[in-house]
Amino acid sequence: LKCCILTGEASPLDLVDEWKNCIPNAEIFDFYGPTETTIYCTYYKFKRNGNNKVVNGMLSIGMPMKNVMAIIIDENDNILGAGEKGELCIAGDHVSVGYWNQIEKNKIAFFEKEINGIIYRFYHTGDLCYYDNEKYLMLHGRLDSQIKIQGYRVELGEIEFHAREYLRGNNSVVVTFTNSIGNTDLALFVEGELDANNNVLEYLKTKLPSYMIPGKLLIEKEFPLNTNGKVDKRILKEKISQIRESEKKA
Repeated sequence: LKCCILTGEASPLDLVDEWKNCIPNAEIFDFYGPTETTIYCTYYKFKRNGNNKVVNGMLSIGMPMKNVMAIIIDENDNILGAGEKGELCIAGDHVSVGYWNQIEKNKIAFFEKEINGIIYRFYHTGDLCYYDNEKYLMLHGRLDSQIKIQGYRVELGEIEFHAREYLRGNNSVVVTFTNSIGNTDLALFVEGELDANNNVLEYLKTKLPSYMIPGKLLIEKEFPLNTNGKVDKRILKEKISQIRESEKKA
């Protein structure tokens, strides 16, 4: 194998470090791109000898491909500079003309913006990113994964990163739910098995403030996947609801 392209989900550096030993002669790339931008629009070449660009344990999604324009915007559609986090938006001939017979959805998902006297049509990716000082795109996660708890803005990807770091390989996902007193709480799902002495929540307390510590820890033999092959968080949330109903009856 001479070339390996990773895509579909963010690429954890620790897993890629393991995978590189299975394909010793291959170049490894991390590709990014939503379906609405014809799948691929940015790329990053993995460095086998280290010094990879990483945020929250995930590889950079690199730089825009040829004929792709990628900007980071704030809530008012202003373009942000290096180091400023915002929504990644993509323009180029490869961007979809829109969703079939969904006029209102198209108005939300796509927008036009003038840059240097030229009007470009952009797609809202919904991904939280920033450019570093070397113009590499760093992916923090989904905008809808950024929530407020006790008045603080929380990125679920940061909690997942520290959990994976402690668990050394177990996939971890954090989802929100409404607790018994009506407040937003967090649940940490871990894929696989944990021994009785596992102290992942205690470890998180040494890395994160109290409001970012999940109120529930749940184990799944295998995470449910949606039709796109990604972890189906909707099903995980339904499982929390079922557990809460059982607790009420008890």
